[in-house]
Amino acid sequence: MSPLEPRPARGSETIIVARIDVTAAADNSLQDLRPADQSDRFRDPLGFIYTEHYRNRIICNTLDSATPAQRLNLSTQELEAIVDFYSIDRPLHVADEEKSLFPLLRKRCKPSDNLPQILALLEAEHRSDQPLIDDVIDGLVSIIRRGVVADPDLFAARCRAMSDFQRRHLAWENSIVMPLAKRRLSAPDLVDLGRAMAERRGMTLDDDS
Repeated sequence: MSPLEPRPARGSETIIVARIDVTAAADNSLQDLRPADQSDRFRDPLGFIYTEHYRNRIICNTLDSATPAQRLNLSTQELEAIVDFYSIDRPLHVADEEKSLFPLLRKRCKPSDNLPQILALLEAEHRSDQPLIDDVIDGLVSIIRRGVVADPDLFAARCRAMSDFQRRHLAWENSIVMPLAKRRLSAPDLVDLGRAMAERRGMTLDDDS
């Protein structure tokens, strides 16, 4: 089911009273959440993964400001961009990590890197945080379709909880996993990684590109 298809109502609805602020600062803008569909961005697969982490952090910072007592202050386009990120882009990102990046790291990292337990933890978190993400998506879709959410306080709390969880998860990946990937993966590894990520999105990364 598409995130924007009708969903069963969850109890009585009230006018949304959560506020999500969007600043004009370039480093916290939702305007560029949908990257251009260009296969050449996978020539730097680690850079692309860093970019996906950054996009996630932008959304978390935005959703984290959801508080009771104010009206929602996001455009429909911005709300849809957030829904699309968590419904479409994040699952692809998780597959990039679990099916492509992490297996390469397990092959290339040294025992002294102590990486297997960290990767296992991150994979477990990918699964454990999905129900909370689904709840936030449901709330955003309700706002998009009807301008209301059933329980504004609960929605705001879920936004903050999801944002906290995601930021902690991203901190582990950015501080430990990604630096190790830069050190341990070879140039051919990165080509294979980029090709797999492109193919996952129905694109082709040419050998001579």
